[in-house]
Amino acid sequence: MGTVGFRDRDRKTEIAWPIWADPLNLSAVATLLASDDIQEPERLTMARRGVIQVYRSQRFTRDKKRNFSPARGLL
Repeated sequence: MGTVGFRDRDRKTEIAWPIWADPLNLSAVATLLASDDIQEPERLTMARRGVIQVYRSQRFTRDKKRNFSPARGLL
């Protein structure tokens, strides 16, 4: 198991993270970040969890340094 939020897709490494509207406790945040639902979010499922947007960014290496592409909204 790797770091939560990351996945490999089409030979690329991506990270996804949610943005929620109301405060969440630590347990809820940990569960949300580890959920597979943030990788392919559905608007209704995310709304039920208080999530208003999920962003994704691609990780890449340039000059031996790790970088991230600009994020894009998925909802």
